[in-house]
Amino acid sequence: DLSFELLEFEPPDPARHRYLLSNGVVVFIVEDHTLPLVTVSAMIRTGDYLDPPEKIGVAGLVGSQMRTGGTGSLSAADFDEEAAFLAAQIGSSISETRGRASVNALTKDLDAALALFFDMLRHPRFDQTRLDLAKSQMLRQMERRNDSTRSIEGREWDRLMRGDDHFSTRPITRASIESITRDDLI
Repeated sequence: DLSFELLEFEPPDPARHRYLLSNGVVVFIVEDHTLPLVTVSAMIRTGDYLDPPEKIGVAGLVGSQMRTGGTGSLSAADFDEEAAFLAAQIGSSISETRGRASVNALTKDLDAALALFFDMLRHPRFDQTRLDLAKSQMLRQMERRNDSTRSIEGREWDRLMRGDDHFSTRPITRASIESITRDDLI
């Protein structure tokens, strides 16, 4: 018995929002003044497919540790504190075929938040203590990966569909995780 007004949505034309910077970087700018927030996302061509066979997992660690490991000018704890003070959400990750970093902040704090964001991208510290913690967490996840049949089925399905030599089906091992060093991330 519920009735709703018809919702009409027409997606914006991407060409109207696309800009090419002098260095070749493509930028999309879409303004929405509903809230005093700004979100900036960077997508980078990278991914797990670039992991050396003996260091499976290094790309994922680069992606997580770029954010959690501090910067050249700020320790990991100081970076966290600065981001929290600004109420800025800053993150980074690397998946199978892409890297992504983003910042979401209040408009009034945009300059400070972007300074943190670009410091993270240009000068990641890769704090050894945080790296050790991340590696430990990965090993614990590995120990539990067979607790769910869905996880096993997904891995086996991918292996059957893509074969044993595809980058997405190469197994991550304790030895590969333990062999990853801070220098590998740098």
